[in-house]
Amino acid sequence: MGQYKADELAELYEELTGLVVADLEFMRDVIGGLPAKEKDLRQFCQHHLGLAGDELERAIQRIQHEELGEKSVPTPEGGELEHKATYGLKVFPRDAEGHPGVSDHQIKACLSTAATRLGIFSRRMGSKGDFREVGLARGHGPSVSVSPGHLRFYNGDGQALGKLDYHKLMGSPSGPKGTRSIVTDCEFAPAGSKLSIELRFSFAKLTESDIAEMFAFAQEIGLGSARSMQYGKFRVLNLDIRPNKRARKEEKTAKRGQAAS
Repeated sequence: MGQYKADELAELYEELTGLVVADLEFMRDVIGGLPAKEKDLRQFCQHHLGLAGDELERAIQRIQHEELGEKSVPTPEGGELEHKATYGLKVFPRDAEGHPGVSDHQIKACLSTAATRLGIFSRRMGSKGDFREVGLARGHGPSVSVSPGHLRFYNGDGQALGKLDYHKLMGSPSGPKGTRSIVTDCEFAPAGSKLSIELRFSFAKLTESDIAEMFAFAQEIGLGSARSMQYGKFRVLNLDIRPNKRARKEEKTAKRGQAAS
């Protein structure tokens, strides 16, 4: 039986898949959507609220135990429906060195949504699995991260982003059980931030035109949270599509066969 080492299997994967490299620039702020952990809350209180010492610790305890989550609000006199207030703190995923960005599954989800809206997955049978299940998304250039599955945001100078500011997003959805007031402080990467991505997946069923169309639609779908409020939209500065090596060989062989006949 044949034996394969890890580097040989990695080389085989590259032979079987094509490469797409894209450089993105965000036209709108990108909103973080992960619920904050204690370290995120501490950073929020330190850098955004400007607290330190005992005041910092009291604020962290108060927000953790009294403010985060859903609370009932006294119903006004004569009111029939219950009113609830919800407060949240949302952040970006960060890598082991503390740099914010997006996860690989978010990239694939954005492009998969674009392909679905374009009808590509339905007319190219099997392409959805080739892209979503066998495909790989990772950082390229300045977006390469020390943590697997993480892609870093960077600025116009090619430097990874660090400390970010917060937007306060508010909403008041109503339902059969009453009204909720939702207030969320959300970490955001400012418009002008950049992201470079590298994708690998089988080109057996998808064409270069399909891939270009997916990115064209993805620009308007956007990345991050609160996309219904038009956050996270980007433009593609550069899109480099390279079919896999084996596909090139098969294409050349087919052309030679056609020329010979």
